[in-house]
Amino acid sequence: MKLLLDECVPWPMHRLLAGHDCTTAQKCGWGGIKNGELLRRAEGK
Repeated sequence: MKLLLDECVPWPMHRLLAGHDCTTAQKCGWGGIKNGELLRRAEGK
């Protein structure tokens, strides 16, 4: 499962999601983007 962690989720939380493909909005270059647009971009990735 692919998971996109938003800015409000601390990166260390990804350890609790072992076995899943985790990345952050910041790592994708999407820092500061509002939820609706963030979801649209994530769906396209």
